[in-house]
Amino acid sequence: MEGGVPPHGTRVYTYAVPDRAGPGPADPSSVAWMYHSHVDEEHDVASGLMGTIIVTRKGMARADGSPKDVEREFVTMYGINSESDSWYIMDNVKKFAREPDKADPKRRGWINDNLRFDINGYAFGNMPMPTMRVGDRVRWYAMGDADNDFENHTPHWHGQSLLSMGMRTDTLSIQPASMQTADMIPDNPGVWLFHCHFPGHQSSGMVELFKVLPARSTAAKHAPKKPAPMAMAAMHR
Repeated sequence: MEGGVPPHGTRVYTYAVPDRAGPGPADPSSVAWMYHSHVDEEHDVASGLMGTIIVTRKGMARADGSPKDVEREFVTMYGINSESDSWYIMDNVKKFAREPDKADPKRRGWINDNLRFDINGYAFGNMPMPTMRVGDRVRWYAMGDADNDFENHTPHWHGQSLLSMGMRTDTLSIQPASMQTADMIPDNPGVWLFHCHFPGHQSSGMVELFKVLPARSTAAKHAPKKPAPMAMAAMHR
C-alpha cells in the first residue's frame, strides 16, 4: 500500500496542519483527532493500531505542543474490540487454550465470547489510574472506537463535573470514530469511577478509576509541570 509501513520498517510522516484541523471558534484550546491503520482496517484496529493526534490552537501551545491553559491531559478510547479479528488471535490460542487444535476463532460463540469492552484496552479497573489534584485544569479527550459500526458510548465521571460544548455535565455521548473534548477542574478528592453509562457496556468491563489528590501548596502549584503521559501525540499550529 502506498505510504504504508512494511513489517519491521519505519516511516516518518510530516503533516501540514490547516486551520480546519484545529479548534473551531467554540472549541477549547485543543482538540483530538483519531488515526488508525487502513492497510487491513478490521484486523489492524483489532490488533491495536490506532491512536490520537492532539492539535492546539495557534498561540496557545507550549514548546511540546500541549495547550498552555491546561495542566493535565488524558486520552480515553472507549472500545468494543473483537479479539477474534486480531492478528494475534492464533498466538493467544496456542499460548492460553487448553486444547488449541480444537479452537475455532471464527465460530459464532467464540466470536461473542472474545468481544472485549474496554477503555484504552483495559477493563474492570485495571487501567493505570489517571491522577490529578483539586484545582488542576484537566482536559479529557474521549473517543469512540473506529472498529465498531453499531455501538455508541456514554462516558460518565463520578464525583466531578465537566464543561463540554459550553454546558456543565458529567456524561458525554460519543459515536463510533468520533471525538469529544471536555474540561474538568476537580474539587472533590478521592478515587472515583469513570465508565460508559450503558449498563451492558459497564457490566462487561468498560469501567475504570481516576484519582483526585488534595490541592497543591501555593509554591508547588506554580512549579513547571510535566505533560501527562496518556496524551499519545501532540501537534501545534
